[in-house]
Amino acid sequence: MATLETCSNTIRIGSYNVRAFFDRFNERREFLYETIISMECDVLGIQEAMVSGAGLDSDLKYYLDKSLDRSDLSYQLYSSAGIVQSLSLGIQDLDFPPAVARIFSYIISTQLFLLKVPLISYVVASAPRALETMRERIGTLTGIDIWSAYYVTLAPYFGISTLVKPTYRSSASEELVLMPPGMGLGIRKHLGTTQRVLVRDGETDAPLFWFVNVHYIADTNDEGVRIRSLEAQRVVEWMKSVENVTNGRVVIVGDHNTLMQNEGLFEVMRSGGYKSALLEANGEEPNSTWPTGIQAVYKDVDGAELHPKGVCLDYIWIKGMAVKLAGVAGDKHKEGDETLFASDHIAIWADLVLDVKE
Repeated sequence: MATLETCSNTIRIGSYNVRAFFDRFNERREFLYETIISMECDVLGIQEAMVSGAGLDSDLKYYLDKSLDRSDLSYQLYSSAGIVQSLSLGIQDLDFPPAVARIFSYIISTQLFLLKVPLISYVVASAPRALETMRERIGTLTGIDIWSAYYVTLAPYFGISTLVKPTYRSSASEELVLMPPGMGLGIRKHLGTTQRVLVRDGETDAPLFWFVNVHYIADTNDEGVRIRSLEAQRVVEWMKSVENVTNGRVVIVGDHNTLMQNEGLFEVMRSGGYKSALLEANGEEPNSTWPTGIQAVYKDVDGAELHPKGVCLDYIWIKGMAVKLAGVAGDKHKEGDETLFASDHIAIWADLVLDVKE
């Protein structure tokens, strides 16, 4: 596996599911940020980010900014709260009974309003993290899961984020709802979004490539396989209309949740002209990017029984570009605690060459 040594004349891309503020976040927080800073990514997509000022993606930006040589520069941060974006883009079918959907929408609207009110916004943004910390402590002591219903309050915070190093310029992000109603899928809708950012040259402002951050549905059944393929197809089609802006250069990263393996999603990507950066660089995908060895009372085990030794869920797909090096980060436990990792996922990265002649 390649090391973290950066190649010259390349741009480093990364992807990391950071597990929100679950799984002992207060204990792994600094370790997580240190891991991300050590990756030295020029553009990084994170999934399961806590957005809207909830103290993860904005907190991470603060530490990344501190790691820069110049205090007058800062990372560009683009965030998307999946369900909120879905609602704002016209997705009204929450696949709940009407009364539940109304309550759900009311809670979200109230939170979004309070997040704009000075002083109150700090309390509102801090509450979910505090509740989760208390829930984990009680669960660890008693084995009882309380307050799981509070997940409805996470809607304004749970999403994806993209960070761009100030060496480059970037355009404001655009979102695409992964699973709008009317597609005849027959199960609950995946109200997540995908996000694209146009990365530009820092000096000339010329468009370099599109960076697309995704997090696909996680259902571990045949219907989940079908939906992931449809979601991937939506993203590929979404990018076709704008590829000419960057002479066909596109990067798609994220947590693909391909727990069933050998899924149709891979053929969708290959048919769209995309190649896996890690496969191209190393001749194989990582053996596993999930789960790490993190131990926590409410750690995600959905699908783990299918892959006792772990499974590769995270990918970097490239089009119109070449890869020099690629590898992983965050695969080691914190020193002195074999049960604590930076996240329940391993991060992936790739050094890409922009000017490619096919």
